[in-house]
Order: sequence, then structure tokens, then C-alpha cells
Amino acid sequence: MATSMERLRVLRGLIRELRHVHKKGPVKETIAYNYLMEQYRKHQVTDQRVCRAHQELQRNAETYLCLLKSTRLQQALHDEYYGRPERTTEETAKMLGFDLPQNPPDK
Repeated sequence: MATSMERLRVLRGLIRELRHVHKKGPVKETIAYNYLMEQYRKHQVTDQRVCRAHQELQRNAETYLCLLKSTRLQQALHDEYYGRPERTTEETAKMLGFDLPQNPPDK
């Protein structure tokens, strides 16, 4: 069973990823944030109430967090390697610290 610290870690991670997705305004005003908080409060384990599917919900939250992180990192890698025009031979050589041989002068 997940401890409260683990649940809090996953919740914070989900909110952090939502901030990356919704860059236009406060994340607290988004539908996704409100739904997430509603679900966390609804399935909270207390002394008076025990959530039967709590472990399943925790596992789903962890899986969703992994999906959000992986998608963001994959997009960053894609942008870095495929999001710009292809480099010329000269640019690649300079990037690696090499100089291309110069053509001999025409006679």
C-alpha cells in the first residue's frame, strides 16, 4: 500500500507535468487540475472511510505521471534532433572541432 508521502510525490509530479502542458495560465484554473484534485480528494483514505480500489488508483496515477513525463521528454528529444534543418558539412565539422580541408587555389 502506498504511503501518504508516495501519494503526495505522485500528485506533485502530476501537477508539475500539467504546468508543462498548460503554459498559458495558472494550472489551478484548468479542467485537468480540477479533475485531478477532485479524484484525489474523493479517493482519500481516512479513518472513517477506506477506499477499496486505492492501490489501483495509485498505480493509475503513477502510470499517468510516467506517460506525461515520457511524452514531454520524447518531444524535447524530437525537437532537438529533428526540429531544425539539417546541418551542413561545415557546421558539423565546426561543432566537432574540426576544420575542413581547403580547396587548392585554381591556376
